[in-house]
Amino acid sequence: MKRKYLLLFFILGYLSINIKTEAQPVAWNSPKAGNPIIPGYFADPTIKKFGDTYYLYATTDGNGGGLGPSQVWVSKDFVNWTIMPMNWPTTYHIWAPDVMKGKDGRFYMYYCEPCKIYCGVSETPRGPWKNYLGADTTVLVKDRFVKNVITLDGQSFVDDDGSTYLYWGTWGIYKDFGCGVGKLTPDLKSFSKAQIIPNTQATDFFEAPFMIKKDGIYYFTYSSGSCHDHTYRVQYATSKTGPMGPFVFANNNPILATNADSTIHGPGHHSIIKEGDKYYIVYHRHNIPQSTRGMHRQIAADQLIFTKDGRIEKVNAGHQGIGYLQPSTNPFPNLAFGKKVKASSYYNDWFKPEYAVDDNNATLWRAKSSRNEWIEIDLGTVQPVQRIWTQFEYATSYYQYIIETSADGKEWNVFADKRNNVLAGSPMTDYGNVKARYVRLTITGNEKNGVLAAIWNIKIFSGSKIDPPHQLVHLSPSSFLQNKGQWENKAGMLGGSLSAKGDISLVTEDSHTGIKLASQSELVSDFDMPQGFFSGQPYTLSYSIYGSDEDAMKQIVTWGNNKKTITSLAKNSSDNKAWHVVACISDGKKESVYLDSTLIQSNRVGKIQSKDNKLHISGGESGALISNLNVYNWQQSIQEVMFDANASDIVIPQIPGEEAKEMFIDLNADNYLAGTSLKQIENGNGIKGLFNTQTTPVSVEEKENVRAFRFNGTQEFRSTFPLPDSFFDNPAYSVTAWILNPELDENECIADITPAYVELDRIAFGWGKEPRNGLICHNGWFEDSGLKEVKPDNKWHHVAVTYDGYMEKIYVDGKLLKQKDIMLRLPRSPYVTLGRTSDQAWPFNGWLHSLKVYNYTISDKDIEYESFLKQK
Repeated sequence: MKRKYLLLFFILGYLSINIKTEAQPVAWNSPKAGNPIIPGYFADPTIKKFGDTYYLYATTDGNGGGLGPSQVWVSKDFVNWTIMPMNWPTTYHIWAPDVMKGKDGRFYMYYCEPCKIYCGVSETPRGPWKNYLGADTTVLVKDRFVKNVITLDGQSFVDDDGSTYLYWGTWGIYKDFGCGVGKLTPDLKSFSKAQIIPNTQATDFFEAPFMIKKDGIYYFTYSSGSCHDHTYRVQYATSKTGPMGPFVFANNNPILATNADSTIHGPGHHSIIKEGDKYYIVYHRHNIPQSTRGMHRQIAADQLIFTKDGRIEKVNAGHQGIGYLQPSTNPFPNLAFGKKVKASSYYNDWFKPEYAVDDNNATLWRAKSSRNEWIEIDLGTVQPVQRIWTQFEYATSYYQYIIETSADGKEWNVFADKRNNVLAGSPMTDYGNVKARYVRLTITGNEKNGVLAAIWNIKIFSGSKIDPPHQLVHLSPSSFLQNKGQWENKAGMLGGSLSAKGDISLVTEDSHTGIKLASQSELVSDFDMPQGFFSGQPYTLSYSIYGSDEDAMKQIVTWGNNKKTITSLAKNSSDNKAWHVVACISDGKKESVYLDSTLIQSNRVGKIQSKDNKLHISGGESGALISNLNVYNWQQSIQEVMFDANASDIVIPQIPGEEAKEMFIDLNADNYLAGTSLKQIENGNGIKGLFNTQTTPVSVEEKENVRAFRFNGTQEFRSTFPLPDSFFDNPAYSVTAWILNPELDENECIADITPAYVELDRIAFGWGKEPRNGLICHNGWFEDSGLKEVKPDNKWHHVAVTYDGYMEKIYVDGKLLKQKDIMLRLPRSPYVTLGRTSDQAWPFNGWLHSLKVYNYTISDKDIEYESFLKQK
């Protein structure tokens, strides 16, 4: 009997141990979940490895149209990623970039906008790029270059024999349509042959082709379904004939699709990378919670497994990710991970403050407003703090903020003051050397006006082995404050400024403005140069200087005791004065000195003894005139240096200050006598001004015992005033109106608040029965709003629309009927139109008692109260 009890005890113990140790699935909001692999909204990824660095090229998302800017994410280990600009010629759309290295050692980038593909060329995988075929507007693949192939999503493939192919296509689902493929000529400027891969071979081909070859089999992979919803998925077909087919559709498709709980939603537009003997698929999926139309996508990675019989297994997609592919570049633990946090506010339970310290790129702390929102981290004990990484919601937009630290939570000291920052980046890296228990970050402004304060992750480290690659210092003429004698580093990661000692002023020579330092004068930074500059890590220093060749080579910029002896130029050097570019580029072992792209000398980098760790700019014996000074903590190419030197000095507009809550528009028929005919309507308690008729007057009538403006479809009124400069981009707003309309068309516009015609740049408010945009039109389709229940009747209705920078809500008669998360990009509005749209569409034929527009989100209670008053 005892043996039976012992056996039962053993079995129960065994089961208990196995139940406890069984791996739990990684949820989308699990701390340290590895997918998405980068923080922010990016899509259409192409993953490449050049040298020891991974490059992740992607469409910039989260702005409604993939509008850029062009960028690339770089990493040495596949976990710690940094965003870098790519300096591509100005274009509107920058979609689905792909980069390959040519036989000539140069890099070629293929990217698209609807519906054409361009090719850029550069000496580095980061750019700067120029159009390979000539002018910036020259197209490599025009639309329908191949019959029945809509041009988009260009992707290169190099076969074993060195031949290069390009694949492209979108909306290939129509009869006789499909994907285009072309074999490029050796110079990569044209095609020796091109054809269609029909959708009878690549079943349900929609877009995003990607080709790989393994064990003699060509795997043609692509996306099917709609990128806006759960139907988006990855499929494949194979060929043993060649990269142009014919192809056989695999019988185990799809290999990647929306999962059961929809936390992996709409995965697709992928690329594939091989590391060692393993393959990985890198793809985008929709954010959590999902955005209105799937235009806030994020990038994930999972392993891709091939069977022995040449099939691709279904991807075991999840939230865990694939982790490090190389040793970590940052061995210091994140002191903030899992620590207690508190915040000034948080939007709702999708966006908790603790999500900012969970090392998870899927989770986000979002506050309720856009500025002066803070988050505070308790490290538990007083600890050394030297680096703070902040990954803000939008990696390509700059944020303004201040970081403070405290040992006791009472006395606070500034760790980093970025309240004037105009540099975008992720992570934003802040440098210091303090001991603290508490760290508090306050967001004071945002390049995207009205976007709510939000952070993916804050990471705090006691040290740093290799800092993320950044532009640490950027000094241009527009950032020099002559009245203060300061040169502000607001576009450099180190922030701060340089203060003048001696006579320093702005001077223009040869149509270019610079900073004139008199003899023996000096500019000295209030920030320290990072320790990497004293320990043999790569760096780049460049600046423009006015003078002769010999003058240009005088050393005027130093840090620590970094005083270099630069050899004299050749005797035939010019004495003519001109603007020159000086660059010192170091790989950590050897520094190369350039003058106007010409290598002057290379010296071994000796040990730099730290003196005061400051950045010094000296006028020297005879003074100096300099401009556009840049310092990077990584090795640039001379082409990148010259791009920086020749870039225009961009004066960035000041972020609007926080404004008082006010009413912009206030129209009320009770202010007029019934029977009156009006050519002008006063704007009541709103912005001072009038609405003047552009066509016919409007009459004031009694309708169902309510005084109202009678619109009959012929009127158009236009305001004499613009909306304030702060009402642009993504501002909070509210609109309320009392409307009666017994004859209802599909669309009838009451007020066109922003006269614009591009996607997401409009607020047109109306009362129509079109369920898609009968109430609000943003030119956005998915972001527009209407109601199926709107029907013509002879009743007064109170209609209200509110927007807080994230969620837009529709109310009718005091009841919330619809809401959706959206993103706007409004231009500044020169006038407001009443009675129809600013382009004379959607005329309003009904009665309007009142119309109010606010620059803030009015509350549910205010809406209910306003609705109740009139009904009563």
